Amino acid sequence: MASTTIAVAQDSACYDLGRANWDPPWVPDLAAPPATIPLGPEQVVDIVILGDGYQDRALFEADLARWLADFYAVEVYDRFRGAFRIRAIFTRSVHPAGADRDSHYHVKLSSSGDVSNDGWWRGGSALDREFRERLFCALELFSLNRSRYPAGLDVGGSKTVIHNTLGRMYSHLVVCLLVRGPGGPVGGRTRDVPAPDGARLNVAFAELSIHEFGHAFAYLEDEYISQRGSSASRRNPNRRSLFTLSNLSFSKRLADELWLHLSPWGTLPRQAAGSEPSPLVGWLWRGGEQDLKVWHSEYQCLMNGRHENYAYTSDAAADPTANPGGGFTGANLRIRNRYCFWCQEIVVARILEKTGQLAASGDPSDINTRGRHWYERWVTTWRPRYWSFFDLPGRITDRETYYATAANFMSLGGLMLWGSDLYQPFAGTPPPAGPPTGAALDAEWVLLLGS
Repeated sequence: MASTTIAVAQDSACYDLGRANWDPPWVPDLAAPPATIPLGPEQVVDIVILGDGYQDRALFEADLARWLADFYAVEVYDRFRGAFRIRAIFTRSVHPAGADRDSHYHVKLSSSGDVSNDGWWRGGSALDREFRERLFCALELFSLNRSRYPAGLDVGGSKTVIHNTLGRMYSHLVVCLLVRGPGGPVGGRTRDVPAPDGARLNVAFAELSIHEFGHAFAYLEDEYISQRGSSASRRNPNRRSLFTLSNLSFSKRLADELWLHLSPWGTLPRQAAGSEPSPLVGWLWRGGEQDLKVWHSEYQCLMNGRHENYAYTSDAAADPTANPGGGFTGANLRIRNRYCFWCQEIVVARILEKTGQLAASGDPSDINTRGRHWYERWVTTWRPRYWSFFDLPGRITDRETYYATAANFMSLGGLMLWGSDLYQPFAGTPPPAGPPTGAALDAEWVLLLGS
């Protein structure tokens, strides 16, 4: 799992994790598998794992082993394992993390025992500043790729789909800060921390969760419902760019959908007849932090969770999550070792972007124009290679079979998932008024059925 490479102090140690996977660094050649492409130091992605609240080094090492196993259990990270240089630092804490902030890094916990969300990581108190000083001092122990996105990188503002402001963000460096409170590991959160050099660093504060790494590295959004009945106010970006790709959509219109190619109307057409289960992968599934006016692409995903999810129907009283005495228990729709196909595609696109594979001579110098060019290049050139490399037709077929089997979802009490009202097809563009001007293709009429 890990080998101690530097004895920093009596209560500290540094580790290389899975070094045989990334030394030297590489990515698979999607254009000519199983060949690989070597990476230079300016292309490798650095992951540094720290721990706060750990009073025992053996416990930290056990958690490192679990984190690494979870990371490589996700197929996309395993197949691109050569791109990620993973190191870790143990520093003993006298006390576990807590609200009083007397652990080594002073991570602040809320009264509920989760990482607090009151802005302490960028605050001005003495403990806030000492948190940042100790964090960035620890990073100085390694040679790291500190490339950053240009300050002018535009993701459309706070009302669009991307939460992360990517301008000045370290593009090739992510920190995973494992946190232990008095009762053990605590719930996670990902936030960007201001760096001394003016850059911003994405830090995944988490127990052992690769879910949080999806936020910090690939800028993926939560797909669970935080509060039933809440409505999203964000919107899709006006122009498509590789830098604005998101796993959420705030529009159900067919023309707006980024994952149409994964749907039953897309690259792999699928349909049901009679009593056959309807295909489910790639439709609009309800929820993404809010409940209404936001959708994700699949029933289950690593970026989903529990919170206030419905299991089967938006009629809470009729849902399997309803409790006999009233109220409900949110459905856990997270798969720990698998992204949905759209999240997986975004992760691959992010890896190839960061490692320089999407770039070509003659690319525009402006980062925002370049992002739009790279998105077009992804769709026309790289997506077909990705589909072949991951055997997407076979994987989608297998996933449809999985969702069609009631036995795979015992919590639904025998209900068939294809009967759920939590998903819907895309809404087609209404036809113009008046008589048709010509014979419509069958496919055109199929698309209009969703309107």
